[in-house]
Amino acid sequence: QLHLTSRNGIDLTRTYPELASLVDLVPDSTVLDGEIVAMNKAGRPDFGLLQKRMNLTKKAEVDAAAAATPVQLLLFDLLEEGGDPLTDRPYSERRERLEALLKSEGPIQVPPAFEGTVGAAMTTSRTLGLEGIIAKRLQSPYRSGRHADWLKIKTDIRTDADIIGFMPSTKGE
Repeated sequence: QLHLTSRNGIDLTRTYPELASLVDLVPDSTVLDGEIVAMNKAGRPDFGLLQKRMNLTKKAEVDAAAAATPVQLLLFDLLEEGGDPLTDRPYSERRERLEALLKSEGPIQVPPAFEGTVGAAMTTSRTLGLEGIIAKRLQSPYRSGRHADWLKIKTDIRTDADIIGFMPSTKGE
């Protein structure tokens, strides 16, 4: 049986029925870590599109949204395989086992890992028009939440600001 759960513990299984095929691709008692994304016309993850799929509960709404805005599950880590806990093992080993276990198929994707410098990864991320990268130490165990071994680095750092006032120049500029 498949259970899709958000990082906040919310059950998302019924919201994304097109991901049900994952249950046939892995052994029982397998736990994976990944991200559900909706792709734009350029083939890039688009959070705005994904928002159209969030919080739907009625089957007719879910089915219509799945047809209009399909999603993919991008899998990044293998936490348990067939009941064998892997969280204390290094990321490099978990990633190798994930790639051996699953091949990208339909909406289930195992995107390639990028091994190299953070600078090179950021350049690739910018070139591909991605939001950023997650840099993981290859020897790190799995830990939920944020920590120093896994860094989320955004490609473009921006700040939204509201202008609440200004003073016109008195120098004729």
